[in-house]
Amino acid sequence: MLQRLGSVDGRPACATARPWRFVRILTGLIGLSLLLTPTASAQLFQRATVIQNVRLASGERTGEPTTVIIRGGRIADVGADLEVPRRSDVIDAEGGTLSAPLIDAWSGLGLSPTRGEAGAAAMVHEAFDPYADIAIRDALRNGVGVVYVGAPAGEGVTGVGAVIKLTERPSGGYGSLVQEQAAICVDLRTESAIDRLGVFAGVREAFRGAVDYRETLDVYDEELETYIEELGKLKDDDAEEDKDTEDGDDEPKAAEDKSDGKDEKKDKGPAKPERPRKSIESEMLLKAIDREIPVRVRADRSADILNAIELGEEFNLDIIIEGGVESGPVASRLAAAETPLVLTPASRRVLDPVTGLPQIANIAALDEAGVDWYVGTGSDRSNASRGLLMASQQLSPDGALTRATRGAGRLLRLDGPVGRVGRGATDLVLWSGDPRSPASRVMRVWLDGEVVYAR
Repeated sequence: MLQRLGSVDGRPACATARPWRFVRILTGLIGLSLLLTPTASAQLFQRATVIQNVRLASGERTGEPTTVIIRGGRIADVGADLEVPRRSDVIDAEGGTLSAPLIDAWSGLGLSPTRGEAGAAAMVHEAFDPYADIAIRDALRNGVGVVYVGAPAGEGVTGVGAVIKLTERPSGGYGSLVQEQAAICVDLRTESAIDRLGVFAGVREAFRGAVDYRETLDVYDEELETYIEELGKLKDDDAEEDKDTEDGDDEPKAAEDKSDGKDEKKDKGPAKPERPRKSIESEMLLKAIDREIPVRVRADRSADILNAIELGEEFNLDIIIEGGVESGPVASRLAAAETPLVLTPASRRVLDPVTGLPQIANIAALDEAGVDWYVGTGSDRSNASRGLLMASQQLSPDGALTRATRGAGRLLRLDGPVGRVGRGATDLVLWSGDPRSPASRVMRVWLDGEVVYAR
């Protein structure tokens, strides 16, 4: 005969054991989540996102339809025969494409068109409006996830540009700062030849002033070192004199002599050098001279482009030309100086401000000379709805997607595997078709593993 299980208050013992067993399991899971990293914890408890029937963009090529599994905000696996996790969010891409977000290499997104503070101490990111929702969502709608924002148009040194990723902020709005000091902004564009000479001379004077500032600091450091050495010698002399006084027979006389000697040494002591007045603008320009950050020069005319190259060679600057409407005739000079260009849709065909005749950027000449060129929407505009990838293809269909992703990332000195789609990627764009097709639409955008746009 089987023995009956014990009971508690008339209930079987197993009935009371089940709730406690559940509590122990739940407690164990909570403890495990505390030991895991945030990413691992997210992967454990968040639903996976599965994108089926999608092609991965690798450079200019798109592979065969495959399946992508996203866990904890990053691609966890890629393959044709993957098992779909239970309770996952499944997206049928219907043959669409998964690519990296586009990078706007020259933008005025979120900036007011009116001029604010100018100069090498003016930080553009401080003027960025995170609540410019319409313009920012328009950029996301076009697949743009990262923008370089430069200072508004002006003359001479106009500010310090920044790189911003269009992520959602916890407190509202968009934008996380990737690079606070991405480039020194210089504008050489003027309407007359006389003004052109004056603006260029002013820029040269600013960089020359930075060099002089450094030399002044070097002289101060040398003088300060000498001053400290002389103080040390003076202290040693005082100590030696005090020792002689203690060993002498006539103490009152020695004390009197000691007092007189100290007063005399005070009169003959070294004068402390005065530190030069701090110049934030000069210190910022010195970062460019040391090639820690590039100098982005707005120049359309050939003469201005050549002046920018000359400026770079004189002060050992990393020059990037913005605009470059008349860059074709000086393509060989640009190639020799290894100076890249950032063009805009307006760079393809604009009217000469003097003659009123159309000026056409000669892309063929740039490619033949081996000049690196990229595409931006242009700082004179307040949004990025121009179709960045389409603009790149209009200028040249070859390499348009690579130029707007991986290439722009290299230009902006972005860290990590920028512009690539594969395991570990957290920045993604899902297109309805081939990104290079005008009919393709952005269906979803992930930045830092979070969905920031869904069509």
